[in-house]
Amino acid sequence: MRTPISVTAAVLAALTMACGGAPDEPAEEVDAGPAGEAAGAGRIVRVNPRLDRLVPVGATIEKIAEGYVFTEGPVWVSGESRLLFSDVRANAIHQWTEADGASPFIDPVFEGDREGLRSISSNGLTLDSEGRLVIAEHGNRRISRVEEDGSRTTLVDNYEGSRLNSPNDLVYASDGSLYFTDPSYGLEGLEESPLRELDFNGIYRLSPDGELELLVRDQTRPNGIALSHDERVLYVANSDAEQKVWMAYDLTEEGAANARVFYDVNDQDAPGAADGMKVDWEGNVFATGPGGVWVFGWDGVHLGTIVPDENPANVAWGGDGRTLYMTANTGVYRVTLGTGGRIPGSNPRVVMETTQGAVTMELYQDQAPISVGNFLQYVYAGFYEDTIFHRVIEDFMIQGGGFTDDLVQKFARESIRNEATNGLSNRRGTVAMARTAGIDSATSQFFINTRDNARRGLDNRGTSPQEYGYAVFGEVVEGMDVVDAISRVQTRRQGAHEAVPTTPVVIQSMTVQ
Repeated sequence: MRTPISVTAAVLAALTMACGGAPDEPAEEVDAGPAGEAAGAGRIVRVNPRLDRLVPVGATIEKIAEGYVFTEGPVWVSGESRLLFSDVRANAIHQWTEADGASPFIDPVFEGDREGLRSISSNGLTLDSEGRLVIAEHGNRRISRVEEDGSRTTLVDNYEGSRLNSPNDLVYASDGSLYFTDPSYGLEGLEESPLRELDFNGIYRLSPDGELELLVRDQTRPNGIALSHDERVLYVANSDAEQKVWMAYDLTEEGAANARVFYDVNDQDAPGAADGMKVDWEGNVFATGPGGVWVFGWDGVHLGTIVPDENPANVAWGGDGRTLYMTANTGVYRVTLGTGGRIPGSNPRVVMETTQGAVTMELYQDQAPISVGNFLQYVYAGFYEDTIFHRVIEDFMIQGGGFTDDLVQKFARESIRNEATNGLSNRRGTVAMARTAGIDSATSQFFINTRDNARRGLDNRGTSPQEYGYAVFGEVVEGMDVVDAISRVQTRRQGAHEAVPTTPVVIQSMTVQ
């Protein structure tokens, strides 16, 4: 059996350092003042200039629902444009849509004997790869899945025969593993409860085949949990009033390693502790904590804080991926950002309007999270608008996303890691990242295969640059006739570029559905 990692040494070491987990000297911070800027139903506190791209100046916080006791665990259901969230102290799960507003979804959550229980409702919510609701239940002390007929299937309720404490928050990895926290908040007396069967508050990984692995056993009050954008790091909030930190762990096949404090807020007096969080496609962390939603760079630098009128306990990505929903005490809030993150349960779709017609692409966020996140960030920024398909080869592929119609190359962000080993093949209709001779050189450009190109050397077949291949990250689901039409347009050589359409084929817009 693997030995769960110890975090005690990491926490003690961090307490001797300045707040924040960045190993390098942070960027110069800008004093936005303690009040920050007014932003509708709340305010934005800007600490570092890097925040402006993530939370644009003029971003407005909106209150969309109210009248609850203590809201938690939001999750967005993409196919239904519906937000689900827990009212922890009212023993209910509610739903909200733009058209119909808020209404009960599951009420009550718990119907058993509540003797000895401090909290009986649901807390964290997520969706599995099939879009089914998965619930962290305090009263039933389990994680369950809601089936099509409304019944609930227990996914896990014990560790080595001892009942779990009260599962709190949870997140799925792309391989189907479920990571979750199990503090004692659901039990009267907390760690002193006579109902407690485990002598620790654990952090676990549940494999797709049902094997439960204890990753960490000595984080005092594990609460919110999230995976980094590349799923190499696990972030876990510690909501102990005496040890308010966010922890980070490197994930390996052996479990969790290299425990370290990502950020320390023990010096903060505002209400709230380190709690629920989400990560955007670039690795920035949006974490509820004292006073609001703390925004951290991937490097642990505090960039600023989103402060709704009530103190938030958890967040979720919704809408087209750029709306951050916040559950906060008696209400639910949202704000539209300049960045976005992964929505569980379904793949995002992007509609590309071109001068030849519309093409809809489904993006495989589980198999290619880095490529999908990179592509979506360009879409959100409007980068692809008025770019062209600059390389068109019939019976091979069409390539675009980097040049204007006068063949001026647009300035792109830094290159990304090549995900060509993800098992997806360059078959007809798939969308892949274009690159230069360097393995990890892809930036904004992409191509759509118009035939099965695995045998042409586009799939991974080795480790050299010539053999590494091109990362597939999506597939055309509507408009392949448009792609074929583009592939047949007349082309010519233009300067250093070959196979350039004589009449430019322009990408007019891209929209996330």
